[in-house]
Amino acid sequence: MARITIDENKLTIGDLEDFEDVTGESLTKALKPVTQRDENGDIIRDDEGRPVQEVEVSARVLKAIVWIASRKDDPDFTLEDARNVAVTSLEVIEADESGESENADPKD
Repeated sequence: MARITIDENKLTIGDLEDFEDVTGESLTKALKPVTQRDENGDIIRDDEGRPVQEVEVSARVLKAIVWIASRKDDPDFTLEDARNVAVTSLEVIEADESGESENADPKD
């Protein structure tokens, strides 16, 4: 399984610009949580009454994220390479505030 680590502390301005060039939107906007609604348009709430929010990632955004994250380890990794990554092979792990990857296997 491919492991893609997204560490916002390692993103450069160039990475953000490349992301915008590929997707047509900022990374912040692309990954902004959206309030979930039911079939009647009513806000779905959790057990504590808070609105349920989820990030809805498009294929274009996913491709750009895979490309930018993967080229950190492999500078020759291309957008075409990212297009060919099987979705079922991805495991996205966000780095926590300490810079350590959550759920990361220490053997990796």
